Amino acid sequence: MNRFLHQHLPELRRVSRRVLRLTAREWALLATALVAVVLVRLGLWLLPFRILVRSTGFSRAFSRLGLWFLPFRFLRKALPESEIPRQVAWAVRAISRCVPRATCLTQAMATQAILTVLGVPATLRIGVAPGEKGGRLEAHAWLEHGGRIVIGWETRGRFTPFPPIEVSKS
Repeated sequence: MNRFLHQHLPELRRVSRRVLRLTAREWALLATALVAVVLVRLGLWLLPFRILVRSTGFSRAFSRLGLWFLPFRFLRKALPESEIPRQVAWAVRAISRCVPRATCLTQAMATQAILTVLGVPATLRIGVAPGEKGGRLEAHAWLEHGGRIVIGWETRGRFTPFPPIEVSKS
């Protein structure tokens, strides 16, 4: 235990200083991202993907949650419109490190849900590419807003995208 602390103490100090410097807006973003990532992760475990993505059920439920969830009200006023996608992606990535199996799909869907509640349109994209060693296909999900990748940019260009996934309006 003592050896572990000695090895990781500099990193723990750095992280604790960063956490103590977070603004109210950043805390609100992190709280919102936590709710979104957990709900998406649970949805992906419990529901078939096509039902979760193609229906408005998830978006509608998340929007209702946003009506009473305090950070949404705060975020609508606190974030400059041009910064919303980047800030939301930061929070989702940060929270996803703490949620088991928060894959690129979980992150893209959680970011899309938050952006939808905040009134920012975004498109979920899924692509495939040959595996590193050949054989198996690999898949990746990302989110686009205004022609730019909001989250999931790490492997841009490597994956051939399927047509955008549109959420039904009914």
